[in-house]
Amino acid sequence: MGAAPRGVVTVTGLNGVIITPGIDILSAVIIDPTPMSPEIINNVVVAGPATVSVTCDPMATCFITYRKGED
Repeated sequence: MGAAPRGVVTVTGLNGVIITPGIDILSAVIIDPTPMSPEIINNVVVAGPATVSVTCDPMATCFITYRKGED
């Protein structure tokens, strides 16, 4: 069984410049669907100001946290 996509974090604007198409900077997948498989947590830093979008597969549960830093 191949990896099933679960969610994607995409940058669509950076420092006032619109990026078309957006750039995928993080993709969450599940490789081993067994109930005991561990979930990997990744961190991404986007130097902004930026426009970031998050999409989640309707069959998955995605939990996203973010922190806005100071200039």
